Parts: sequence; structure tokens; C-alpha cells
Amino acid sequence: MARKRNHPGSTRQVYPRRLRGIRTKRGWTQKRLAEELDRIAFPMNRATIAKIESGKRPMEVSELVALATALDVTPAALFLPLDPGSVALTDGVTVDAATAATWVAGDAPLDAANAATYALESPKVHLELAMRMRSSGTVTPGPGRERGQ
Repeated sequence: MARKRNHPGSTRQVYPRRLRGIRTKRGWTQKRLAEELDRIAFPMNRATIAKIESGKRPMEVSELVALATALDVTPAALFLPLDPGSVALTDGVTVDAATAATWVAGDAPLDAANAATYALESPKVHLELAMRMRSSGTVTPGPGRERGQ
């Protein structure tokens, strides 16, 4: 099977544009973003940000989370396209953007046949469980668990 590495809606094509777009919308330079990453204890220099934004360097999951935290956006904002077209999640899985968004949000599986197992691992299910445990006194937030600490 031929690989579609250059699909214009693939996540590897989208995240450099989305990162640059979100950063510039805030009026931030790459240096300013590097300073914010430093502030949240995830050092990344301006040159690395430039390589990620140009697509010359892949972004690791930990970097995706740190960049989303620094920019205060959902991680999905950095890799899902804004247009209503399709997105290639992998070289072999392409879905429409709305399907990808509901999947990432924890609202629906990519394949309806996986609904039961998907629901068990949905971020919303985990959040609801955590909230129930917290309200029942089973779990309390530990020190340093709040954002920015």
C-alpha cells in the first residue's frame, strides 16, 4: 500500500502551520514562546521552535503538550486542521475533520464497533470518575497540582 506522506491534511502537515498560526495570532515571536516554555519548566530554544514550525523537525508528544500549555490551547488545536476537509491521522487512516474532532474530544470512536472500549478510555469518562472521587473525598489534589505551580 502506498503511503500518503504528503496528504495536505495530515497531522504532520498541519501542526507546523497551526503552531505558527496560534503563536502569531497572540503576537508572540518564537523567542517569546521559548520564554514561556522556560517559565513552565519545559526549556526549548527558538531554533527548535523554528524547525518545528517549518516542518523540518517532528514534534514529540511531550512537546505538543508543553506547547499547548504555554499557548493555553487544547493539544488538538495544534494538530487538527481548521477547514472542514479531511485529515490523515496516519498514512492509512483519513477521516473528515468533524469525525477527527469528536474522536479527539472523547465524544465518539473512529469506528462505531469500538464504542464500548472507547468509552472506557474516553477523557470525559476519566474526568467524570476523577470528579466523583474528589467529591466523595476519595482523592484530593496534591501539592503542585494546580496550573503554574
